[in-house]
Amino acid sequence: MNCTYQSDRELEQYKAEWEQTQREKELALHNERQKVEEARAAVRQQEADNWLVTQRVRSEESAVKLELSRVMQEKELVSKRDQELKQLEDQRRRNR
Repeated sequence: MNCTYQSDRELEQYKAEWEQTQREKELALHNERQKVEEARAAVRQQEADNWLVTQRVRSEESAVKLELSRVMQEKELVSKRDQELKQLEDQRRRNR
């Protein structure tokens, strides 16, 4: 009977150690899953931030293109006006 008790006791200890090991493994797995989810959340946040920056850059690029277009139009007008003034000046010289 003492032999059986010793075996039962060892079996119970083995069972307790196995259960503890399983709990530790489950906790480690849970922690790893949590780290993965945190990393995914960080990636999603970075992607959202990148999208916002991209949209701002595109908006600024559009504004710069519009301003460039306005400047080019103004340059053409100034060039035409300059030519007109030169023609008027030439005409005035000829009329003297």
